[in-house]
Amino acid sequence: MIRPKFYIAVFAVSILTIFSCEKDEVEVVTEEPIDTSTTVVVSTYENKIKIIVDLNCGIFSGCHGEGASATAGDFTTFAGLKIDIDNGKVKTQVVDLEAMPVGSNFNPSTDRKVFEDWLLAGAKEN
Repeated sequence: MIRPKFYIAVFAVSILTIFSCEKDEVEVVTEEPIDTSTTVVVSTYENKIKIIVDLNCGIFSGCHGEGASATAGDFTTFAGLKIDIDNGKVKTQVVDLEAMPVGSNFNPSTDRKVFEDWLLAGAKEN
């Protein structure tokens, strides 16, 4: 037979256990949603510009291809294009005057903006 002292001891331990526990407060962290309407993907020569240049200026058009005159410039490499970026010719011809490129693969409404944004961001290669 279980004695009353046992019940009292179990009751006392239960009461102490229940009231001695502290509630741990859990801090709920919520992240602010990313506003994708202002997220900008930075174009680089390798990820966006090279294909535009290859299709419209260099390899496929032949105007600024390998072996082009020093005046025209060789745009088949970043180094060749960089010469005319640094002296301002690319910005003047492509962005300001909208005179170049004359290639049929060039989409003026999108490609020119990609080019302009790339130039404004510092014309990075990678």
